[in-house]
Amino acid sequence: MTLKATVINGSLTFDDPLALPDGTIVIVNFLEARDDSSSSNDGHDDLSKEDFDNLHESLERGLAQIEAGQTRPVEEFFAELRQRG
Repeated sequence: MTLKATVINGSLTFDDPLALPDGTIVIVNFLEARDDSSSSNDGHDDLSKEDFDNLHESLERGLAQIEAGQTRPVEEFFAELRQRG
């Protein structure tokens, strides 16, 4: 489970309500805060803004292809990959 929280006055404030019973132990991993105008991805990975934008454009194209019925069976795809070696 991944939860997002913001530190406000020294306490964690979660964006969504937690459905955890009292006494649940959690481990918190801190994401390093960034002040990097070249990145627009909330600091969750090391992609540059250009790479991040390219990734999302590719995903949008892929979704459009799916909606247009431009797909093939996954078995066919994997068979082609195996042939390429």
